[in-house]
Amino acid sequence: IAVPGTTRAKDVLLHVARGEPGQPPSLGVGTRRADHETTWHKRGALARRVVLDEGSTALSAEDLDWSLADVADGGAEGFPPEHRVVRVWLRKEHPGGGIAVSWWSSAFADDSIEIDTTKISARQPQRAEQARATMEVWRAAEAEFAQRVESSALPEAASNK
Repeated sequence: IAVPGTTRAKDVLLHVARGEPGQPPSLGVGTRRADHETTWHKRGALARRVVLDEGSTALSAEDLDWSLADVADGGAEGFPPEHRVVRVWLRKEHPGGGIAVSWWSSAFADDSIEIDTTKISARQPQRAEQARATMEVWRAAEAEFAQRVESSALPEAASNK
């Protein structure tokens, strides 16, 4: 997340809040200004679920692995020319015990820019089509699961007559 070039680590504010059951949590990245007010540079629901400590409802900068880095290129596409970058490391939640590799095309659910994960250099090129098909099935299954969770009601107890 891009922040002003004058940002110091002690001014970085991070907040991760647990989402509704079956939904991803939200992440906020902000900075504290000289007047002690907060400027939020990005806030929103993550694109996918991540692992949070059991029982925790929210995490802050002290609970997360993150870094503040300078950008040497003078401003990558879509970033202001003088900025620093806050990088946050979160552990992705993997259904099935982490057997499958899950590539995210964006970090936030509302991101307007997505990357083509089949073109990531670490991926095997011969598996690109298989990856696309798998991702389509995965997204459909996640959407169906979320719909079922949203519309589910506890079954009524069967009466013994």
